[in-house]
Amino acid sequence: MNLIGSYNYALVTLSVLIAVVASYAALDLAARITAANGWTRAAWLVGGAIAMGTGIWSMHYIGMLAFILPVPVAYHWPTVLVSLLAAILASAVALYTVSREKMAVMQALAASVLMGAGIASMHYIGMEAMRVLAMCHYNSLVVALSVVLAVLISLVALWITFHFQEQKKGRDIRRFAGAVAMGTAISVMHYTGMAAASFTPSAGQMELTHVVSISALGTVGIASATLIVLGLALLTSWVDRRFAAQTLELHRSDERYRLLFERSLAGVYRITLDGAILDCNDACSRILGYNSREEHLSQAEPDVQLVSQDSQEFLDAIKSQKALNNYERSVQRRDKSGVWVLENATLLADHEAPSPVIEGTLIDITERRRMETALRGSMKLRRNCNSRRACSRVWYPHA
Repeated sequence: MNLIGSYNYALVTLSVLIAVVASYAALDLAARITAANGWTRAAWLVGGAIAMGTGIWSMHYIGMLAFILPVPVAYHWPTVLVSLLAAILASAVALYTVSREKMAVMQALAASVLMGAGIASMHYIGMEAMRVLAMCHYNSLVVALSVVLAVLISLVALWITFHFQEQKKGRDIRRFAGAVAMGTAISVMHYTGMAAASFTPSAGQMELTHVVSISALGTVGIASATLIVLGLALLTSWVDRRFAAQTLELHRSDERYRLLFERSLAGVYRITLDGAILDCNDACSRILGYNSREEHLSQAEPDVQLVSQDSQEFLDAIKSQKALNNYERSVQRRDKSGVWVLENATLLADHEAPSPVIEGTLIDITERRRMETALRGSMKLRRNCNSRRACSRVWYPHA
């Protein structure tokens, strides 16, 4: 006669909860693996496989502990570790597959077979770890159904994980819904596998080598340790995501600054106190008579200078004031001619730069200066003419 078992539904609920949390962690970790490169990617893959595999393994063992037989049950811990290794390897296959840029149909099918085989192996290896005064028999049809379910569930899990990690709008809600679906599916596979087993009393003695019994406190410990591992994995992923977002924002800020620097209609420069140009944009190079920034900065050192007749006066002013606004001076062009510029400059020293440098902008005002000079000459000429007419009226009133 078969031994009649029953389920502790509190532990069944706990096992499903752990499956959902493990699925959510898998979805979250897959996104971090995809975003990483090099050794960081490998570290996320290994850590993610351990976290996800531990979660799935814990779900299965708590599900087994939820099954109560009328005889004492213990577990062969080396076999338990082998089942944990199978879960980790299955998780590694899954995370490696979904973290690729593209997932072809054949890749998904092959990965789902490997992952399903790993999950099924974990389950039945775990069943072999049971030490009980009974013989375990399997219904081959139900076993085959559980393996097919493991493969199909793995395929669905891979599809959900691969597609949900790219979602932007409503990502958290969809990821949670996907985790619930995956966790429920994994639980269905487990309890289908449990339904395939039946136990009949045995008159022999139970093998006690490397055997441990799991108490209620041990069950709580397994669940707590698993939730802590998954929680740490999610926390690490969240921290990494925040740092990645900050890095991306800094990169975007640098890119905006670079584009502003390059596209500015005003000349932008960075020079030493000696006038040597460290960097400048195309507009600055054109003001100084060059076709482009590249041509300008490729010149010999004496030619890459921002000099003027009042350079020392300019340096004294900026050293004392630290910043100059609307400063006008004539700087030397490539052909040694002068060009009048309106300049805003700031002295960067101390903690802002390793050595003092000057950053500033230039606007070519040569034409404006020419017009102002012509206007002043015209006004002077007019005043002279008016003066001569006044003198004429004094000396020759009837003229």
